[in-house]
Amino acid sequence: MSWRKGQTAKQNEILKNAGQKGSKTRKRLFQIGYLIPWNKGLTKSTDSRINWIYPKSRKFSNLTDEQREKKRLLFTGDKNPNFNSNKTDFEKYGIECKFTFNLGDFPEEFNLYKIKHLFHPKNNKIGYTRDHMFSVYDGFKLTIPSKDIAHPANCILISHSDNSKKGKKSSITKAELYCKIEKWDSKYGSL
Repeated sequence: MSWRKGQTAKQNEILKNAGQKGSKTRKRLFQIGYLIPWNKGLTKSTDSRINWIYPKSRKFSNLTDEQREKKRLLFTGDKNPNFNSNKTDFEKYGIECKFTFNLGDFPEEFNLYKIKHLFHPKNNKIGYTRDHMFSVYDGFKLTIPSKDIAHPANCILISHSDNSKKGKKSSITKAELYCKIEKWDSKYGSL
């Protein structure tokens, strides 16, 4: 019979410490790439276990993909109950200027260490965040198209605290922005 049989981490300090230490070690091993999740690279079309583990919403499990997409579209834009139709032009412009590309698609441009340690309000308050080098505020003021402000060439990863300190200031000029976009498009093709 084991000495810990029937005990839980709440009852035994040794079990609690061992569990915490083990979970930190495993997390670190996943972060450095020593351990890889079993489902990495698998999709629901290539492996049936994915559907079983990640079921579609129980509420709408009997709907087809087409019906589910129609239901999703009902809650986008002005049909969404949380939609605010009184947004200012600047707020609308800011939404259009959000980065939508995947950082992992451009490992030469963005430091992989920083990508793994992105800012999260609960899990990583000192992490890195995407920043517009030419700011959204200046883009709106100078009437630059939102697609140019949201371009990956205008993105840099900086610490969340530095981004907060920077505020509305731009770290590059308009000419530098278009030069960066031109170089990016010649290297990766236009987005």
